[in-house]
Amino acid sequence: CDWSSDVCSSDLLITLLLGIFLLQVAGISIFHLPFGGFSIYLISLIILISLQDDLDCVLVGFIGGLIYDLNPSISSPMGEWAFIFTLIGYFYMSFKPVLHDILDRPVLGLVVFSGTMIAVLFIYEFLSAILGSNLGNITSVLLEIMFAAIWSILIGPIIMPALQKFNNLVISSKER
Repeated sequence: CDWSSDVCSSDLLITLLLGIFLLQVAGISIFHLPFGGFSIYLISLIILISLQDDLDCVLVGFIGGLIYDLNPSISSPMGEWAFIFTLIGYFYMSFKPVLHDILDRPVLGLVVFSGTMIAVLFIYEFLSAILGSNLGNITSVLLEIMFAAIWSILIGPIIMPALQKFNNLVISSKER
């Protein structure tokens, strides 16, 4: 890029998020997988947030949440996902010193990512209930959350190396 390295790296990250979002909406959500399927976008966004430095965690969470708010299959108000992922970004920013070695310990990383997926979905269901959405019965909500965590444990290790390489590319473009 010829312009500022921060703008260039932000463009790369937003392009990646939009690409994963399009893959999710146009490709993966078409297939009806067992136990509610998975959201590669949510898993990727959580991983990307965890890879960022300090305030970038919050920024990536907000932008990623805004992109997810555009999902046509979600009946939540605009901004709900942006708020949720801004909170998740703030969590990662606040606990970065404690979680700094997530990537060095794969088992810890899986626990943190699946725990984050559970937290994201609980926050979503809680906010949706407050905003008056019909959630269904508690058993189906808990099963959906449990299987989303299982899917994140299964899918996370597959896509994490590629996202780490991409993040390293973005960081190196900032440094140039």
